[in-house]
Amino acid sequence: MTVLRDYAASVTQPTLGWTTAAYDEVATAEGTLRPAWKRIAAETVDVTLPQLDRASREIARLLSDEGVVYTPPGSEQQPWRLDPLPLVLSADEWAGIEKGLAQRAELLNAVLRDLYGPQRLLSSGTLPAGIVFGHREYLRAARADEHQPLVITATDLVRTVSGEWQVVADRAQAPSGIGFAMENRRAISRVLPVAYREAGLHRLAPFFQVLRDTLMQAAPRGQSDPRVVVLSPGSASETAYDQAFLAATLGFPLVEGSDLVTREGAVWMRVLGRLERVDVVLRRVDAQWSDPLELRGESRLGVPGLTEAARRGNVTIVNGLGSGVLENPALLPFMSTLCEQLLDEPLRLAGVPTIWAGTAEGREQILDRLDELTVRPIDPPFEPVTGSRRMVVRRPRHPRSLRPYEQPARACASDHPR
Repeated sequence: MTVLRDYAASVTQPTLGWTTAAYDEVATAEGTLRPAWKRIAAETVDVTLPQLDRASREIARLLSDEGVVYTPPGSEQQPWRLDPLPLVLSADEWAGIEKGLAQRAELLNAVLRDLYGPQRLLSSGTLPAGIVFGHREYLRAARADEHQPLVITATDLVRTVSGEWQVVADRAQAPSGIGFAMENRRAISRVLPVAYREAGLHRLAPFFQVLRDTLMQAAPRGQSDPRVVVLSPGSASETAYDQAFLAATLGFPLVEGSDLVTREGAVWMRVLGRLERVDVVLRRVDAQWSDPLELRGESRLGVPGLTEAARRGNVTIVNGLGSGVLENPALLPFMSTLCEQLLDEPLRLAGVPTIWAGTAEGREQILDRLDELTVRPIDPPFEPVTGSRRMVVRRPRHPRSLRPYEQPARACASDHPR
């Protein structure tokens, strides 16, 4: 008995009992394997359930030996989990996604530069001011003259029933997962080596080299050998392993806020009793916690004076302070218009249908379809509410009595991902 072939045969059977329609990544409605799966080595297609169990145990052992862990917010540290059967995409399909993601990164960068620069999107009414100024990650301390372009972005995607890819969220604050992706590849290559070779995967090593070169070139001063550091919240961070892996692979020091100090508007690293100049900070600390002097005063994770050093042009912060405003889900319904205006081209990857509740028309649409929508605030933690009419999205008589996540000007609603 083989897992994939038996599964493909069972797709046409009514006994599966599925109640929610979803796109099947493995088999078509006729019960045949999708073309991308057919290109995988025969031993993967014909793998049996005992073989799959053995592969899962071997992967778990390898990840444990490497110390790969993840700490969910508010929970204890857990082993990193990896399914031995991957999500397989054809080269043609991935090429379309790749182009869409590249365009989206360019678009997010253009939006960010405008919001911290001329703000034409706001003055023209293309973006409602409440979406931007009402978001807690819009940092007025991050002025245009010191703001840096985005270097790393991430995008959460979902597949619709028809197979179309849609954007659920954008990550620009301090995107993580690069190290986990490489560890996933390493584990699969050792447990299923033939399948790994036959799959024709894009290699990840060139990405790390390009990222390293990009960070080196981002230094504000013309130095042939600039110093780059990876600023981490510490070992208690949920992605501490990912941060350590990234620093080691790129060959940059992994530091915490206490390892850095500012002097005369520049950033320095403490090294064996002396100070060495830092040119680029790859930031894995959320912006609000990066500088207790100008941002959150109670922070023990950041570097006092970091914002001023960036403002003076003495250090480059990647991603720049204030980039978290791009994670606002209320931007989704405006992305197509923004792409046409800023890049003069149509948006390749559409977002999940989203309604901004900051207008009377938007609130009415949400109330009419409330049982079908997921309502969430524009600020993290999002804590979405699905299909609940107790969620207030109407014009209240006493607005000040509402909790922040109930205020119409700070909420949006999206279709449930299928």
